Amino acid sequence: MFCKVSWKNCGVYEEMNIKIIRKNIKHMYVENKGEYIEVRCNKYVKEEEIYKFLEKIKDKLKVEKKELVFGKEGKITKDDYKKLEDIVYKFVKFYSNKMNLYPSKISFRFKKTSWGSCTYKNHIIFNKKMVSLPIDLIEYIIVHELTHIKIKNHSKDFWNFVAKYIPDYKEKIKKLRGIEKVLI
Repeated sequence: MFCKVSWKNCGVYEEMNIKIIRKNIKHMYVENKGEYIEVRCNKYVKEEEIYKFLEKIKDKLKVEKKELVFGKEGKITKDDYKKLEDIVYKFVKFYSNKMNLYPSKISFRFKKTSWGSCTYKNHIIFNKKMVSLPIDLIEYIIVHELTHIKIKNHSKDFWNFVAKYIPDYKEKIKKLRGIEKVLI
């Protein structure tokens, strides 16, 4: 069953599509499916109980997934992925020379949980979803992964080394975490 629910939140009404699936289960499960919120619950739970529960957890739900292109709302195209690769290669070249750290290989993939990774053989893999990020955050991710060539963990030495090249890296991490809630 699909239905639309409106909540009053500080004078603003938010609308959500909700799909309710009734099963012979004990607990209620809520999952964001992007376009709608799926609620799985016992077949005897009243709708008003479901809505009260959703009201309690609404701040935790990632309701709206936006499509961003380099930090601005828009529709991602194949050309944008090519542009991302060009940007990454330019930054990698610049920072590799500056940091004296060179990756053995660079590749791009769609990843679910990270923006990038560096293997023990110094192969750096970047998430293609970086196409949605502003350029300054892409730059931070590149420096972060290049630093892993030298320091394979997130120790204090690692963060001190990152800070040499991106002094405001803590602010960038906060921005990145905020964007992740919308994108991933």
